[in-house]
Amino acid sequence: MRVGPVYTPPEHRGRGYAAMATAAVSRAALDSGAREVLLFTDLANPTSNALYHRLGYRPVQDHLVLSLTPEEHTADRNRSARSLPGEADGGLAGKGRESPRTRLEEAQ
Repeated sequence: MRVGPVYTPPEHRGRGYAAMATAAVSRAALDSGAREVLLFTDLANPTSNALYHRLGYRPVQDHLVLSLTPEEHTADRNRSARSLPGEADGGLAGKGRESPRTRLEEAQ
């Protein structure tokens, strides 16, 4: 399952809305049987990357999106695919398993 896009309007940032929504959707996906939950992040956004790390997402693959037409202003956007493994694979913490964040730190 893929989560996204996750966006909070500037006037509503810093209140935890994205964190609560992303955590709830991720948990619901895993509870409904998803073996893995995927989202894409903007590598230039340390706030969202830190949030996804705290939720247990781990980096899977980096992407570079290039635009070859001058009309498009999305050139050179670095993105990273992140995965949240399902419970059977050591997913979201809270059911008596080690924290995925710990697993991520140990894997690096």
